[in-house]
Amino acid sequence: MLMWSSPSFAQGFNKLCDENKIVFGIPNTDEFVVITSENGYTIYPDQINASLPEDLNISDNILRYRNIVSNGQNVYLIHDGGGEIIEYSKDGFKRIDRSFLHHNQYRSTPFSYEGAIYLFAGTGLFQAKNFIIKYNFEAKEWFKVAVSGELPPPGHHYSGLVLNDHFYIFLGASHLDNDIETPDNNVYQLNLKTWVWKNIGTLYDSEYHQYISSTDNSSFTSFTTDGKYYFIGQKKLVEVDLLNNQISFIEANDGWQISGHNYINFLRSDENYLYFQSCDAMRNFEEFQISKSELTKARQSKAIFYESSSERFYKSYGIVLVGILILIVSITFMDELSIENKVSIKTKSVIFTYRIKVIKIFSRAEKLILLTMALEQNISYSKIEDLCSEETDSQDVRVKKREKTMRMLHAKLDGIFNSSEPLNYFITSSSQEDKRIKFLKLNTLYFRVK
Repeated sequence: MLMWSSPSFAQGFNKLCDENKIVFGIPNTDEFVVITSENGYTIYPDQINASLPEDLNISDNILRYRNIVSNGQNVYLIHDGGGEIIEYSKDGFKRIDRSFLHHNQYRSTPFSYEGAIYLFAGTGLFQAKNFIIKYNFEAKEWFKVAVSGELPPPGHHYSGLVLNDHFYIFLGASHLDNDIETPDNNVYQLNLKTWVWKNIGTLYDSEYHQYISSTDNSSFTSFTTDGKYYFIGQKKLVEVDLLNNQISFIEANDGWQISGHNYINFLRSDENYLYFQSCDAMRNFEEFQISKSELTKARQSKAIFYESSSERFYKSYGIVLVGILILIVSITFMDELSIENKVSIKTKSVIFTYRIKVIKIFSRAEKLILLTMALEQNISYSKIEDLCSEETDSQDVRVKKREKTMRMLHAKLDGIFNSSEPLNYFITSSSQEDKRIKFLKLNTLYFRVK
């Protein structure tokens, strides 16, 4: 049985490749793009070399824009940590946002729905996340989506799939205490019309589930096509059919040897084949296809993918009791732990920490502003301008730099506290002698000074 086929379609491109390259298919074509460096890319199969535009104006190496999602028309490359976004269309590459590098959703799950693009979960700024942000093409900025229901726990590397107005996620690494990673064995469904989350079941304990869970999910190559989710493991292809609640193995054989294909990227599918790009044993680019009919023949026995919420109800009593005990213990020690929910400013060593972890994202001006408020109880607007401006700046420029610095400081604090709503990190007051002179001081709800 020849499942992993190499007819005339497959060819070596005689160009070294590795996992650091970015590869994506061009929608509605048989072409795909390989970004080979921070300056250039190649369009295959015709091997058309091109340079990235000099005015792309991105803040990081393009090879770090690995959240790739398509809305069916164009392809979007989102920075690993969220924020900046590059669009690839028939006109080439261009940056389309007015945002900045969020550094807030590494290892997130990108998805698209009705032409819009989203990022779910991820880690950054010392915390795991479980929120969703949506890119607004008119405002050219990202905004948090309001959701409700049974939210998945904060985590990363969730597998995600959009089906019939619903977004499904499963097999994530959750961070219930933000320190210890715990595999999340639940399947969640988000209604994309009402934005209500629902826990629809727990992964069924089968050999399929054990196979996927035996290795960090992030090490699998995965892709979605024809309404199904696939994992490419060593000598096995695992198929997840959520609509029919089934999971099955597709066994490898002599014609399909995963070990001979490194760094596999799914490109597209048509009526008869799935198409992939990989590196062969000599690290040359190779394009190959798998016959869908042969996949069907090689599919092994199926099992249910997850047990529904009602099926697992009676199995949950023990878990609930343990949860109650944990809650009681947590409440008992809440007072002792609550102080750690503040940014700690150590004035002697000039170190900023949150939950014992050192904060490294503040700029020099931001550190001086916080340190001044910690040592002198407050800071004037003019002092803030002195710390973030040049001597030759006009007053208008000084004011703009002050406003920008404080806006960025607020954004970073929002990320640290994982807050979707603006918080009053600083308290504003006026001088007793001259009401026009404004001061800021630290809000002790969010800071403590050592």
